[in-house]
Amino acid sequence: MSKVALLRCTQDMSRFATALDGRPGALLALDVGQRKVGIAISDIYRIVAFPLGTLLRQERPDHQRPCTLTHQLITTIAKYQAIAVVAGYPLELSKAREGAACSMVRTFLASLCVIPDQMESVCPNLTPPLPCLLWDERFSSSFARMYQFIDDPRRRGRTKRLPQWKKRGIDAYAALIILRRVLGYDWARYQTSPEHARGL
Repeated sequence: MSKVALLRCTQDMSRFATALDGRPGALLALDVGQRKVGIAISDIYRIVAFPLGTLLRQERPDHQRPCTLTHQLITTIAKYQAIAVVAGYPLELSKAREGAACSMVRTFLASLCVIPDQMESVCPNLTPPLPCLLWDERFSSSFARMYQFIDDPRRRGRTKRLPQWKKRGIDAYAALIILRRVLGYDWARYQTSPEHARGL
């Protein structure tokens, strides 16, 4: 049975917002690296966000890793009632241009494919491809490192490492930064007519 793309990507916020059509549902954020993918999730009303963890993206010798990763993402989408995805887009720091890192992210996202019937069995209310917003992620990893320390109530002026930091990993917190930036935008200004959502 033929596969279809899991995601349809765009950098156009108006198209992404219109594709959601005001429906309640969580957003799943991805911070794609060479070896790992950090994931974070919002609530279904897209008010708050939480880091979830990190997935490995290397291929195994039998090339089953991409299928395993896709299945993990679909399972996460179903568990948290996500209806769309936000992926960090690593533009170059100096001139905000697309470079090799952006190509790597696009190639990875394009490799995520599903069999429609299998997708329906896990997420019966969703039809691939799902909307995916490519969001400028510059400095997200730097800000994510700030989450590893919290004030230590037992020692004034001192900090301690967040217990969940090592378990979830920096990539999950980078995904959290990306997602919080998206949730913090004024979505109403991006709501446009359905004609602008064609192709997403």
